[in-house]
Amino acid sequence: MNQKKQTPGALAGATEGKYESVQLPKKNSASAPTRQQKWRRENPKRYAAHLAVQTALRLGILEKKSCEVCGKTKVDAHHRDYDRPYAVTWLCRAHHVALHRSEAGCE
Repeated sequence: MNQKKQTPGALAGATEGKYESVQLPKKNSASAPTRQQKWRRENPKRYAAHLAVQTALRLGILEKKSCEVCGKTKVDAHHRDYDRPYAVTWLCRAHHVALHRSEAGCE
């Protein structure tokens, strides 16, 4: 059997045009902060309250309850006073958003 050795260049010609090289953007530590990072920096008291609730839930100090308006079990913790991070009102997403919208209109 007499086989020719194929060089990498010869193989490249066979697939030419079939596959395009895709370059993914490189992560740069000096890039602009994400929306979440910006919010955390601008709202340190709120962020601390959110972390306190997450930690208390994980440790079993605080227990989720159902929505105080409709009774749904998938709920968010709503803080009326961020100086009291464990004093929360449990609301489903719809009622939580509605409450914030109504509070925003009162200002």
